[in-house]
Amino acid sequence: MHYRTTINPPLSSSDFSSNAKGLSVAIKQLPELTERKRVLDMHMNIATSLFELIRERQLDQFFAMEENITKQTKALILEALRDPKKSPEDKLRLFLIFYLSVDEVSKDDLADYEKAMVESGCTVAALQYVKQVRAFSRMTAMSNVAPPAQSSANDFLGRFTSIGSKLTDSLKDAGVSGHFETLLSGVKNLLPTRKDLPATRIVDALIEGTAGGETDDYLYLDPKLGRSAAAKGAKPGAARGGPVQDAIVFVVGGGNYLEYQNLVDFASRKRIVYGSTELLTAKAFLGQLEALGEAR
Repeated sequence: MHYRTTINPPLSSSDFSSNAKGLSVAIKQLPELTERKRVLDMHMNIATSLFELIRERQLDQFFAMEENITKQTKALILEALRDPKKSPEDKLRLFLIFYLSVDEVSKDDLADYEKAMVESGCTVAALQYVKQVRAFSRMTAMSNVAPPAQSSANDFLGRFTSIGSKLTDSLKDAGVSGHFETLLSGVKNLLPTRKDLPATRIVDALIEGTAGGETDDYLYLDPKLGRSAAAKGAKPGAARGGPVQDAIVFVVGGGNYLEYQNLVDFASRKRIVYGSTELLTAKAFLGQLEALGEAR
């Protein structure tokens, strides 16, 4: 039998000093690392809760439909409205976006849609008010110059008054995928494409001095211009003392976060302040539409 004995060399004073120094640094960093872990855990809990809510409400399906809302058939819309797993609020918002985006909805089809929503527990008072707004906007458009033959849904919405534009902007709600794993891997692909909303396009045209289109009804008032120009209300393309870098955008009525965020993204090139009479969530906006529909 053979025995083997290993004798470690004694530690030098420099080794003890190095170990002690490393332990001291670790102890000093412990509170900072603990706080980082706490913040990370908090954000993970928030993200997990959001993903669970997205999965329960099937917002990924609503998102896919809303991105191609004008291509949805009657069968697909009715299927979504009759789905018992979808909430009445999300169904109503989806249909309002569809109703405002398409050129025409027949009376028979509209009756079928309303029946499906009522059976699903939706309150259609908001729809009654939106129908009034759409009818009024169509009459206003008919009193103007006839639109081109190839007029599309975008052309129709472009002729809406500011109230009509805010309907689609406020009701627009994006979602992400259903299962938690799919959400983590494909969330980037589910984000909406970058596009300027009507308010952003108008602001861009006004500060750049682009005349025509959506800015035809806006006036450019400058005390540096003569009295005659001020009295006539110079158009946005009037002469200016250089490009505009600062702007205050105020919405008389309800504003919304989507419109604000769109302007913030645009404001990376400009300095823009956004304000409104009140800032509404999608749920609060639907509540206002319902109150208006019930009061008519």
